[in-house]
Amino acid sequence: MKLIMDDSTKMFQEMLQKIEQTKADFKLNLIDKYDEYRVALEKTQVKLKDKILELNTANPSWFEKKDIRIYVVIKLLSLVSSTKLGILENKLFVLKENWPDLFFEDVVPKNILIDIGQVGYIKELDTTLRFAYFQRMFSNYEAFVKMLALACPAGTTNDYKGFVTQYLKLKKDDDNFLNILKWVRNSIHNNGIHIPDDSKHDNKTFTYKAKQIEFRKFHWVDVSWQDVINLVDDLIDLSFQIIDDKKIQGVEYIEDIVERKRKVFNKPTELN
Repeated sequence: MKLIMDDSTKMFQEMLQKIEQTKADFKLNLIDKYDEYRVALEKTQVKLKDKILELNTANPSWFEKKDIRIYVVIKLLSLVSSTKLGILENKLFVLKENWPDLFFEDVVPKNILIDIGQVGYIKELDTTLRFAYFQRMFSNYEAFVKMLALACPAGTTNDYKGFVTQYLKLKKDDDNFLNILKWVRNSIHNNGIHIPDDSKHDNKTFTYKAKQIEFRKFHWVDVSWQDVINLVDDLIDLSFQIIDDKKIQGVEYIEDIVERKRKVFNKPTELN
């Protein structure tokens, strides 16, 4: 009996050591990098604010009329700002030594059960914020393209990719970039797993920003915070190109039908 108890105690201690090391590694590899991501998002905020002021100066009626060409940039800025706030809140909460007690206040006992769960809960919190940032930005882009297509000549495709490649024929037509957007969006719909819609898409590797992003059938897609930040920044640049295109600038008014009955944004002149 004593031998069994000694073995159990040893296993328990080893498990505790492993948990502590996992928590330390996790903090180093994720939470401590939040400041880097915050700085990157702040640069994106500046870029969006500058674009809003530029558009408002050139087209002062767009804001009051709720023209999608300025409102899409305002909404993108709102999403970047809220994500930065989420990152700050995540870090401040997780760095509290007593956060498990606060989070699991109704759970008994608060010992090994809570310790084992900490890393898993923090990872889920991080994944939720990262996925939400990409998904909301991409959804705004898709809605933006569809509203622009409604204001263009009849028969204009409203597909997020076709509008860029077939109608506007922008040089930003980078198949890798546009396809990565779609495949990342689809994997997020599948809880981070690549589930192809066709057997020819079972396995695919894209090179983006000198990194390979692999999509393997029924496997988790490794898209980091830095990947998401890069993809969103390039998506914003593409949106700017679309707004500045002569075909789009030539349309007198393009209503943002989503904002038709809402009034939640400050005037561009009030940005600080």
